Amino acid sequence: MSAPIHGNYKNYYSKRQSNVNGIDSRLDALGEDFCHSLRGKRILDIGCNEGKIAIEIAQRYSPEVIHGIDIDASLINKAVKQLKLIWSTTKPVEEEKGKRKRVDEPATVQPNYFPVSMPSIFGFVPFPESMKGFPRNVEFKHADVTRMEVEDGSYNVILALSLTKWIHLNGGDEQLLEFFNNAHKMLSDGGVLVLEAQLFKSYQNAVSDMRQLKETFDRLEIDPSQFEKILIKQIGFKKVRHCTGIRDRGVSIYTK
Repeated sequence: MSAPIHGNYKNYYSKRQSNVNGIDSRLDALGEDFCHSLRGKRILDIGCNEGKIAIEIAQRYSPEVIHGIDIDASLINKAVKQLKLIWSTTKPVEEEKGKRKRVDEPATVQPNYFPVSMPSIFGFVPFPESMKGFPRNVEFKHADVTRMEVEDGSYNVILALSLTKWIHLNGGDEQLLEFFNNAHKMLSDGGVLVLEAQLFKSYQNAVSDMRQLKETFDRLEIDPSQFEKILIKQIGFKKVRHCTGIRDRGVSIYTK
């Protein structure tokens, strides 16, 4: 098995174990007001791994759409399977002759209504073709954010959670700055970048485990303590709000 040099850990969320009352700790840190403001928004989750946060947001907060992308195709496959599993164990929105009725408006989702063994016995429940909201409001795609085409103003919210270290260690200062610039471009006016930046000590730990990253690490001149100044003064974000997390690093909201 190749080393996860892009942070593409398998079973990442089971190892992280950072839920607060069943909600990912980073969403908890962002607060209910912010999370409820995601309703109707276009969201990009970069480095979505197995899709847990993207699915959680799509279920709980009814964005127009959330796109989850990851550099690891096997993780995207797991995310798609997880979405099918969650939909198949969710309480039917409305029943008509044993089928989920097509509706025009998003409905409240009630997950874990059926046991997880149901899909293995009866197969996955198909997604409704014309229903708005979950699960049609979440899509997963295999993509490398450092090579993807950038569309100006295409998102209201960009999630970059536990991501910057891996962009930085693989592509150096230049690629990190390019990522920050592209994130700014992809956001609409007033849009936000939700950033969970790993600490410099975390860089050192990664290089200790994955020596192929050391050459780039040794050339770095930027460290995470400088990110706020870079994003505000150089990239052009107008303001930042820091949210306290339960782990060793918080989450920051940068507004364009």
